[in-house]
Amino acid sequence: MINVEQYDRPDTLKEALELLAKEGAVALAGGTSMSLAKNPSWNSIVDLSDIEEIQTIEEDDEFITIGAMVTMTEIFRHPGNMPCSISAAARAVSSTPIRNMTTVGGSLARSVYWNDLPVALLSLGASVGLASAHERRRISIDELYTSHPSKVLKSGEIITDVKVELGKYKTNFIKLARTHVDYALLNVCASLEVKGNVIANARISVGGAVNMARLVIPAGELLSGQQYSDDLFIKAGETAAESIEYRSDFRVNREYQKAVTAKLVTRSLRDAWNNCECNETDGE
Repeated sequence: MINVEQYDRPDTLKEALELLAKEGAVALAGGTSMSLAKNPSWNSIVDLSDIEEIQTIEEDDEFITIGAMVTMTEIFRHPGNMPCSISAAARAVSSTPIRNMTTVGGSLARSVYWNDLPVALLSLGASVGLASAHERRRISIDELYTSHPSKVLKSGEIITDVKVELGKYKTNFIKLARTHVDYALLNVCASLEVKGNVIANARISVGGAVNMARLVIPAGELLSGQQYSDDLFIKAGETAAESIEYRSDFRVNREYQKAVTAKLVTRSLRDAWNNCECNETDGE
């Protein structure tokens, strides 16, 4: 942080975007990712903490929209129709102080392998609101995660919200870690669009064991359009385990990663199908 020459704390989004349009400016949300940065080259910090426009959770009959500055604690304490996998992912984030600081926008924009929330939002097919001093646009989270989000966002652009369709999917999120506050060994979220006894669409996402949250497309394609069977879910778990390019992790070996991926994808699919509550499970 030694290069920072200016700190601004605007109270409107318009003012923040104008400040972020300047060269060397960077947005500050919860600050948990910024605190990990090595030798940052930023010379101007724009603190988004006072911008009420991006601190709200709004819902109607079809969608829930979560502002970029909403924290993980605010998500899982929301009294309305928050999808259970989003609530579970927010609750799974580390410790209470970190959950009180970590924001939706920061989790998505500075995504690292251990982030829990992007896994749930990917599975649910969220859309992401973006804004800069020059334009506002909305893209799918799939597009945001075609590469690292920091490479997809344009210069001076920030995330303003995420929007999720309500009631479309049966969904379930599982985090595997050695302890509750440890980084995930594996995150899994399964979301199933069901029509009768047929899986019309399946979106399975993983994190923790990969460099960045990602959809496991082959496993989803295997399920989509098929009638439910437990054998099918087992096969989807096996397909997911074989489809992933795992990151190196000193805590576990590759065989373990593949084995737990198969098991937890199958479990998440079963629990989503049966409308079971979302889960966290420790590795010990």
